Amino acid sequence: SAHSAIALLLTDPGSRIAVFSQESRAPGILAGQGTGQPLEVNFVQRATKVNAGEILITSGLDGKYPKGIPVARVLSVAPSDYTQFMAIKAEPLVDLHHLEEVLLLEPTGVAPPPDMGAPPKEIHGPPTPGRPAP
Repeated sequence: SAHSAIALLLTDPGSRIAVFSQESRAPGILAGQGTGQPLEVNFVQRATKVNAGEILITSGLDGKYPKGIPVARVLSVAPSDYTQFMAIKAEPLVDLHHLEEVLLLEPTGVAPPPDMGAPPKEIHGPPTPGRPAP
């Protein structure tokens, strides 16, 4: 509202942020696991090379955060025992226990582009054999 805001920390179990690893550009979803717990990066393909120490930045693909904000550092990378993805743990880049200020991002007011995903009303393709083209 005009005089208040609700902030969701990236460590919150309900937090999900679309990220890229800064060096390998591997996409994933950064998920909070609770205070004092490492973050998890989900849905990173096994063939992707992500290294411990790499910085994770927002990808902008979720539409919530602009692309390029550094948010976490990779702690460990291993193949998951339970899925076809990698098991990646990360830590926030800031000390959330001693945080004094936050920056709130709000939409710029720029209208989104028209829906480019909607199919055209009339679809023209190759003519059906035996029928003339429109």
